[in-house]
Amino acid sequence: MNPSEEPKLQQLMDEVTTPEDSESESESFSSDDDIKDPTYVDENESGSDNTDDSISHVSNDINETVSVDGDTGCDELSDDEWQDDSAEIPDFGFDDAHSGIQVQFENIPSAVQCFEKLWDNEIMDMIFTSMNTYAAGLQNTGRPHRKNSRYSSIKPIIMTELKHFLALCILRGQIKFPSIRKIFSMDPLYYCPVFHYTMSGRRFEQLLRCFSVSNKISPLLNRLLLNFRLTYYPSEDLSLDESLLLFRGRLSFRQYIKGKRARYGIKFYSLCTTDGYVLNLQIYSGKSKEAKGLSKLKTLVFSLMEPYLDRGHHIIMDNFYNSVGLSKKLLKRKTHTTGTLRSDRRNNPKAVTTLKLKKGEHKWQRCEKVNVSKWKDRRDVLWITTKYHPKLIPVKKSNRAGKNQTRADIKIQ
Repeated sequence: MNPSEEPKLQQLMDEVTTPEDSESESESFSSDDDIKDPTYVDENESGSDNTDDSISHVSNDINETVSVDGDTGCDELSDDEWQDDSAEIPDFGFDDAHSGIQVQFENIPSAVQCFEKLWDNEIMDMIFTSMNTYAAGLQNTGRPHRKNSRYSSIKPIIMTELKHFLALCILRGQIKFPSIRKIFSMDPLYYCPVFHYTMSGRRFEQLLRCFSVSNKISPLLNRLLLNFRLTYYPSEDLSLDESLLLFRGRLSFRQYIKGKRARYGIKFYSLCTTDGYVLNLQIYSGKSKEAKGLSKLKTLVFSLMEPYLDRGHHIIMDNFYNSVGLSKKLLKRKTHTTGTLRSDRRNNPKAVTTLKLKKGEHKWQRCEKVNVSKWKDRRDVLWITTKYHPKLIPVKKSNRAGKNQTRADIKIQ
């Protein structure tokens, strides 16, 4: 190598090994089982220009890949601020009398009446208008159709027909078929008379082809979520977690999560009741900005919890969301938190996280009203809570020989 080229080579190596904008923190977006999609399609390379538009503003600029460090912007805590004594758990006096169904019926409601409380006329009108617009567009594309093409003679959709179509879609989720054509098959193995009685298979495929709620989907989703909240008010305990909607098409923000059943699809951050009723959700659709004074992770949690803050709720989250700073901020808004905690979170008590425990041992500390505890079974379990006092209680468990034995275990109670 020419000696005169060595400085240039060294400069090039420095630029490669030390990028100006490190994204190592922002790309560690999802929880432990989240892996970057190996078939990721870049936004500039996507084959569809309209794919992102139909969903891009759903999460109100809060749905970016968030930093793993949930205490960004939070003051650093010293080791002296963590204490070994217990403190009184604040009681925000949640009123359970207002929980439950919030709508009134004169008589026992039918399934259709319950459905119409969630999918009201405004939502149906959105879908009705969008589907007819899409159907008209299919006929006016200028592309030639075969003589018997399903799309050459699409009739206008009427509201009654749309309701029948949605009912069949819901029923199809309960009765499994290998393909859409099998739904209307006369084969005794697949024959289901309710589908044939409601509409023809040809018409069902036409409506399915025209089913559309763009542009954009956010008005419909926001209205639907509003109906969810107006129809039912939850009890004290809430759950926040991510879910995945199966989708294998071309989409720049399609996610791959190895531990999920669908694996590929669109990621949702969902706030639910303990029995699975969805109260609020946001769709991950790319980069966004942080709210002032909050990290992206805190912004996400506060956005989902906004209708339920200052009411004494208790939210249960996993280690992707939990941090000392987040628990403190939620406590100021009269909201308790409980869940697992990552050992590398900022402001964690070092006396707890770095302590080597033997099986069955337990260590905890508190900072103000936030309790962090660590318990060792087969491996370390790190918890954070503002709702309970960390403690050990005896439980009975059978050994391999089938004999009952007593050992210590951590229970949230």
